[in-house]
Amino acid sequence: LLALRSSAMVPADADELVERFQEVTSMQNSDFARTFLQQHSFQLDSAIAAYMAGELEPPPPSRGAATPAEAGQVAEGQGQPRSWPVRMLGRALRLLFGPSRPVSFGPSAAQAFVDRFEREYGQVHPSFVVDGYKQAVQLATAQSKFLLVYLHSPLHQDTPRFCRQTLATAQCKAFIDEHFVIWGGSLEYSEPFVVSESIQSSGFPFMAVLLCGHSDGAHCLERIEGVMGGPALVERLNQSMQRHRGNLTQIQQQQQRRQDSQQLRQEQNLEFERALQADREREAKEQAERLRLEHAEDEARSKAELEAALELSEKLVRLHANNSTAPPTQRPPTHTSDLILPRGSVSNHCCGSPQDKEASLKRKRDRLGAEPPAGTDTTKLRCVCRLASLN
Repeated sequence: LLALRSSAMVPADADELVERFQEVTSMQNSDFARTFLQQHSFQLDSAIAAYMAGELEPPPPSRGAATPAEAGQVAEGQGQPRSWPVRMLGRALRLLFGPSRPVSFGPSAAQAFVDRFEREYGQVHPSFVVDGYKQAVQLATAQSKFLLVYLHSPLHQDTPRFCRQTLATAQCKAFIDEHFVIWGGSLEYSEPFVVSESIQSSGFPFMAVLLCGHSDGAHCLERIEGVMGGPALVERLNQSMQRHRGNLTQIQQQQQRRQDSQQLRQEQNLEFERALQADREREAKEQAERLRLEHAEDEARSKAELEAALELSEKLVRLHANNSTAPPTQRPPTHTSDLILPRGSVSNHCCGSPQDKEASLKRKRDRLGAEPPAGTDTTKLRCVCRLASLN
């Protein structure tokens, strides 16, 4: 009954909530993320706030639940349980900031940090990415640059001096903007706090140089802690760039190979589409040509039949006209039935007696058979028969 009740409380968008929770907290184990959310009734804000506050202990073991080792995994490809100093740091920060830390991430938290920095230290500062940490990683990967992360602790005693004398100088701004993509965040907000745990920051002011572009996320190459002046920070960052330039070049080469492969696939797909379109156009033209030839043949056949019919009709008309205008004596008698004699000119040697004439006409009628019905076909048949008898 308890299992049925718990399954009924799972919302329809539980998978999306788990994915969002993992994205914000950089947690790799989806089973533990689901269990953690379920303990907080799938309230995303409440679960993230509890996670930021240091409530990282796994739930009691149950069937299908994640083990404690699995539950402690972190992002960025480390895949190791959180060590106890990190957990203690989380609890210490919890005591400092209290449980009411705003659950904010993405552009809103980044913009709030930049606005506060400019109010307190002026407009001169490196060009922070006004977006989420994940988007900053993607930007650094796209630009083939190192990612520089600055975690701002507003309650630390050295923070104002570091910001005013180091970050808010033209020298640091010019060097960092040229060679790095920089992302900053205040630990007052949830996302920078998650990042601080992910890259294991311990002292403040804190900066980290990250190499982006790996399939398993960004790798932390160097951590810079404590107060230092602008020239010292520039020198430290320059040394870090020189040491890890080979790694960046390797990432750039991998990205270039991926881009070349992607461009090659796009060109091949485009060429295939062009060839397919050309085949379709050729088939359409061939089909249109076949239809045109068939139509032309049909028209020629119909025209020939019409001309033949007209020629035959004209020939029949001429023959009929000739037979009608010729004198009776000039008509070549081809059959006894075609002989037409004037009244009173019947000779005895041609027709004999009236009885013989009547018998002869009767025999001729019997041979002709029944007369067909009147119509155009009968008229044509008579004309053809007449023409055959004349020929």
